[in-house]
Amino acid sequence: MINGKIKIAFLLNNLVGGGAERVALDVLNNLDRDEFSPFLVLFSKRGEYLEFLRSDIPVFELANCNGLRNIFRFNKKLKELFFYHNPDLVITYLNSTNRTLLRLKLFTSFLPPIIVCEQNNLTRNLKRRSNFFLKKLIEWEIRILYAFTERILCCSEGIKNDLVNNFKIRRSIFSVIYNPIDLEKITSSISTPTEMERNGENEIQIVAVGRLTPQKGFYDLINMFSLLSKEVSAKLIILGEGELRTDLEKEIYKLGLELNIEMPGFVQNPWTIVKNSDVFVLSSHWEGFGNVIIEAMACETPVVSTNCDFGPEEIITDKVNGRLVPVGDISLMRDAVLEIINKKEIRNRLISGGLERVKEFDTTVVVKSYESLFKDVLI
Repeated sequence: MINGKIKIAFLLNNLVGGGAERVALDVLNNLDRDEFSPFLVLFSKRGEYLEFLRSDIPVFELANCNGLRNIFRFNKKLKELFFYHNPDLVITYLNSTNRTLLRLKLFTSFLPPIIVCEQNNLTRNLKRRSNFFLKKLIEWEIRILYAFTERILCCSEGIKNDLVNNFKIRRSIFSVIYNPIDLEKITSSISTPTEMERNGENEIQIVAVGRLTPQKGFYDLINMFSLLSKEVSAKLIILGEGELRTDLEKEIYKLGLELNIEMPGFVQNPWTIVKNSDVFVLSSHWEGFGNVIIEAMACETPVVSTNCDFGPEEIITDKVNGRLVPVGDISLMRDAVLEIINKKEIRNRLISGGLERVKEFDTTVVVKSYESLFKDVLI
């Protein structure tokens, strides 16, 4: 400890825009500096969120240490960094980073207590892998290595149950803390002008936010919008970047929707666009939590979400603060969107219910749970 403060190292690959990175950023920025002294360790010092990091947070880069070829260099540099800065606790985000650090713990007694955070559906993510042997290796590593951590922190009950039931990890080392949402930042950002303005009041605007990956189900969203656009004049905006951009653009062109769908990529201030939209849609096939659902609620934009594993049903009570539809059912998704558009009383009820729900996820509330967890692990 320094001057009685708990020194905590946060370990991530980078600060490229993503859910786990945003959570780490919010926790880092809002920890009580009278009790905690955080610093950040990155495999690669890059990412859109770097500029939002508080200036009092030291950042260290493990340059040229990523990948199996550099595992010995990584181990050496990380041990040296921890020896010099001597953290009381390490918290690490994302499964690949978690396993990398826990491998090191097998070969050294120097590392401080470790909290690993799981932010996504590991079973679904592993099913996507085509390399059978790599998939089995990761499964084996999770079962073995996670026994060497002091605590596994999950952002939803669904993730915890997945790890307990499918990876046979003992339930006693788990904690669940829902992800924080910086409501003050969102509120202030909503009033900031954006280059993307609505074309007209009579056109319905649908918005979605997420990386352009198979997980997010954007093919379903685009095909749902194709059905919707036959009934109402509408525009769809998909905010995010990723590997499927070219394929999604081809799908949009094939359906003749290139004038109705915009994909501007990663946007620094998505909340103004969400606020100015009529409906927010989450079309994911799976999630870990679904931060964007809460962010949309905070923007007073009604939410239609797939009832995917995991997260949405822990946030949304159907027809109270949002709508839940089966994964891949584009007809029911369209119907839910149309109901919100056409029935003002339903729209207003969902907005009101959403605003009430988001209070439980405010950063000031959630970070206190993190602080209690850190103290509990060190007792």
